[in-house]
Amino acid sequence: MRRYELYILTDCDIPFVQDGLRDGEMVREWMTRRFEERLVERQVPWIGVSGTQTQRLKSSVEKIDPLLRPQSM
Repeated sequence: MRRYELYILTDCDIPFVQDGLRDGEMVREWMTRRFEERLVERQVPWIGVSGTQTQRLKSSVEKIDPLLRPQSM
């Protein structure tokens, strides 16, 4: 199994747009909670992001940037 440094779970707090791939608006909250449960069960590093696209990006970058910095020896 591939291991990631950080999983990012996006909340379902922005308007739904059907793109032909999504199951539907009626399952958004349930799916978001289900993903969160699985991340907790697997004990992997993760963050949840919500708000506007700008807020989501800012939160994500703040958590990702430190992971990209070279580690001190």
